[in-house]
Amino acid sequence: MVSPLTRAYQAELKRTRLAVVQRVSKNWKKLSSFRDDQVPGFLAATLPIVLAGQSRAVALTDAYLSKNLGVTPV
Repeated sequence: MVSPLTRAYQAELKRTRLAVVQRVSKNWKKLSSFRDDQVPGFLAATLPIVLAGQSRAVALTDAYLSKNLGVTPV
C-alpha cells in the first residue's frame, strides 16, 4: 500500500514535470523558425524554467526522503 506521503510526493513531482513541459512547449511554439539564430533566445527563455524544475524536484525529493528516514533535510 502506498502511503499518503508517497502519493503527495508523486503528485507534486508530476505537477512540476507538467509545468515545465507546458512552459518549454510554449517557448518552442513561439519560435518563428528552427534556424541557428533562434537557439540563443530559446535557450535564454527555456533554461531557467528547466533549472527551476530540477531544483524543485531536488527539494521535493530531499524533503520526502528526509521525512521517510527521519533525518533533517539537507
